[in-house]
Amino acid sequence: MPPSSTPVARSVYEIGTSHGKRVQALGGAKNHLVSAPDCDLEMTSSDVVASFAGCAGQRCMAASVLLTLGPQPDLIQKIVAKASKLQMGQGKGSMGPVIDASAEERILSFIDQAE
Repeated sequence: MPPSSTPVARSVYEIGTSHGKRVQALGGAKNHLVSAPDCDLEMTSSDVVASFAGCAGQRCMAASVLLTLGPQPDLIQKIVAKASKLQMGQGKGSMGPVIDASAEERILSFIDQAE
């Protein structure tokens, strides 16, 4: 069994808060992305979509959480617009095949939860 990142997240939280800092320690190896309010909207939205859609989201670095520092509706709109243009297939701007039926079921359950 691989080691849990929960103790590491807890340690980061305790050290940070002991210095009076606000901390959100995101343990769990879930590939969290953080977006600052002054990010380049075009680059960030492209990178976020490439991260979660590349390899049909079935790679170790596929983003699963985007944490925005404050409301960033323009970024979210750009991500949704770019993700809406993805097509199934192998070419540029496409989302590749899902590896098997159980992966497809898992992915569809995530979509259902999100909706």
